[in-house]
Order: sequence, then C-alpha cells, then structure tokens
Amino acid sequence: NKQTMANLVFESEMHHKSGTINMRLNVLLFQEDGVYIAYCAPLDLSAFGNTEEEAKKEFEATISQYFSYCLNKNTLGEDLKRHGWAVKGKRKYRAPSDESMLNHNETYKDIKENKQYKIVEKTITIPVA
Repeated sequence: NKQTMANLVFESEMHHKSGTINMRLNVLLFQEDGVYIAYCAPLDLSAFGNTEEEAKKEFEATISQYFSYCLNKNTLGEDLKRHGWAVKGKRKYRAPSDESMLNHNETYKDIKENKQYKIVEKTITIPVA
C-alpha cells in the first residue's frame, strides 16, 4: 500500500505460523531535538538514533526484544489486544484503525498533528520456537 501523509490508512497485520511471526508495520520517522525517532503506534514502541538509519536499526532491535519478551512470557495475544488489535482467526491479528489510535494514543495524535514525519513500511519476520 502506498501511504500519503494527508490520507493515512494504517494497515498492519501479523500472521503467526508455526516457526515464524510475519508482521507488516508502518513506522513513523520524525526528528525531535536533533534526534531521529522511529515510532510504531500499533505497538506503542519507539527507538531513536542520530540518523534515520540508526533510528530504524534501533527500532528493529526494540521490536525483536518486544517479541522475544512476549513470546517467552506467552503474553503476545494479550498485549496486542491491550493495544487495540483485533483477533482474526487463530493466529491472525489486525492493528487498530488510524481513527482509533488517534482517539486513544496521545503520542500518535501529537506526532500526526504537530510533527513533520514520514512513513516507512517494515516487514518483519521473527523466528519462534
């Protein structure tokens, strides 16, 4: 999906198959106080760096740690639901809508309304036991 800043439709999905989690996420990249920040609203995760590339790399480490923790504690589904994800089938989840995130996530609302940002689509595959 091509995204535009004026008409963002947030499309995030996670498919959990035996052995891997495949996730397509949109990450907002913006600069604040001279630091680049990568923020993923559907998971409420962020990372930062001195450059966009460093912020993206740090975000990949952050999301990997998030999944490792949730999978080790067996809390992934519960945590996704807490963030507004809908369960579709046994192992398929859909992120909350853009409208829902704007209404329930103050950080996301602030970025969308007050910051210059760009959207980067990340496809993540995480091996699971």
